[in-house]
Amino acid sequence: MSETSSIHEEVEQPEEKTDDDDSIETMIEFIQKGQDFITLDVMIQMEYCSGMTLREFLDNKKRVIDRQTNLNFLKQILNGIKHIHSKGLIHRDIKPANIFINESEALKIGDFGLAKEQDLLN
Repeated sequence: MSETSSIHEEVEQPEEKTDDDDSIETMIEFIQKGQDFITLDVMIQMEYCSGMTLREFLDNKKRVIDRQTNLNFLKQILNGIKHIHSKGLIHRDIKPANIFINESEALKIGDFGLAKEQDLLN
């Protein structure tokens, strides 16, 4: 018996293919065939608020603390969150820097970069 035949070598079993493997193989075939990629630009349209953020408003050392304004802002924020939830979205990043105040003191919730659909959270 030769020395090489007495040594056991472990043979790795091939792993099961996943959908990701198929996608990668398809992409490699696509590239090898010299296909052109499609460029897709995604744009989000938002209302322009020329005022300030709630963070800037709260940090203003000269502002007068007014109970009525605070209650008005709180009501607008809660109504905004209620509206977002009614559309099936969860914002997930509500903070003063993401709440904008326009010239007529109407608050707008912005920055939906972390937002998710409610169904995706379950």
